[in-house]
Amino acid sequence: MKRGKVSEKVLPEGIWIRTVVLRPWIALTPQFDTLSEAERDSELAAAVTYSHLTESGMPKFVAIVTLLPLPFACLTGYVAGALDVSQLGFNLLLALFLALWTCMYLTGAFLWAHRMFFQTDRKIAETFGASWATTNIQLSRRMRYKRRGIFGLYLSLSMPSEQRRLQAIADLSTLDSQGVRAHSEPV
Repeated sequence: MKRGKVSEKVLPEGIWIRTVVLRPWIALTPQFDTLSEAERDSELAAAVTYSHLTESGMPKFVAIVTLLPLPFACLTGYVAGALDVSQLGFNLLLALFLALWTCMYLTGAFLWAHRMFFQTDRKIAETFGASWATTNIQLSRRMRYKRRGIFGLYLSLSMPSEQRRLQAIADLSTLDSQGVRAHSEPV
């Protein structure tokens, strides 16, 4: 964790989780100091939990998005060789493959980040209580429309709605109050 500088328009909550060479790290900006103590605590808990889940899941994600397009790459090469296409045709096939791979990668990244938000909320609720997760979700709701730029767009697309996140926490609390923990029962 270190102090960093990120535009207030990009991350108005003042905390940034970056992944560099499959290793996440957390940067705190001056905007972080403007949050209430409860919001800072819940944001730090979420950042640490999210970075831990990222570190453990990132190699699997990278392997999937690297190996999944491999059959398409082989098919592209086979079609180019079998049809004896010209240089222009090969370039078009290559562009088609790269566009398909980019769409698959971005879709996978959005879905993976979507799932990570739910997992982070669940871990925080299990560890610190539902109020910590609720504070984090409410802060996210307040900051959602203040985020700008490409990264703000990425967060808006990959982050589940706050209503769904709150409902997932409420469902978890209901399971806890009934004494049933479906995800921790032995198989």
